[in-house]
Amino acid sequence: GGYRWQLTNGTYSYDAAVARLSSNGVPDSTFGIGGVASFDQNTTATVRGDQFIYAIDVDVAGQVVAVGYSRDYTAATNQYGNNSAVIARFTPNGQLDPTFNPSGGGVLRTTGAEGATSSQKVAIDAEGKILVGFSSALHRYNQDGSLDMSFNNTGTTLSSYSIQALTLDAFGRIVTA
Repeated sequence: GGYRWQLTNGTYSYDAAVARLSSNGVPDSTFGIGGVASFDQNTTATVRGDQFIYAIDVDVAGQVVAVGYSRDYTAATNQYGNNSAVIARFTPNGQLDPTFNPSGGGVLRTTGAEGATSSQKVAIDAEGKILVGFSSALHRYNQDGSLDMSFNNTGTTLSSYSIQALTLDAFGRIVTA
C-alpha cells in the first residue's frame, strides 16, 4: 500500500501517502510537499496509528480519494488493534479536505458491511459520489463522507463473491470483478 515510514523514538510509524507526478514523471510541486501528500492518525500520545493506501481515484474537480487500511499500535504492550478501513480525500493541492467527514478532518475510519477492515477499491461517479469496495460489499458515500442512503436504501450492497476490481462504465453503471 501507499505509505511512508519514519523512525520516531525507536519506533517505526507508517503514514498514508499519495504522490502526484507531472505528465513527464517529475513530482508535482503543487501537490502536498514535493509532490507527496500524507496523513497520520495517531489516536493518543501512547497509541500510534498506521495507515496504508491501496487504491486511489481522482474526481472531476481534481480531488484525490484514497482508500486503504488503518490500525493502532500500543508500544507499551506491543499490540496492534482497532483495525479499520480508511477513506481520505485530498484537495487538488494535496491537503486533507476538511469538507469530507468534517469531524475526521478529511479522513473516515470505518468497516465494511460484512465486517471488513480494509478497503481496496474506489471509483468516483459523475456526481462525485464515492464507491468503495470492501471484500464482499460496496458502499457509496456522499461528497461529505456520509453514507449515501439512496444506494440500495442502506448505502451499501453485499456481493456473493469477493470484489477484486471496481470501475464505472460510460453509462455510470458499476462493474465489479
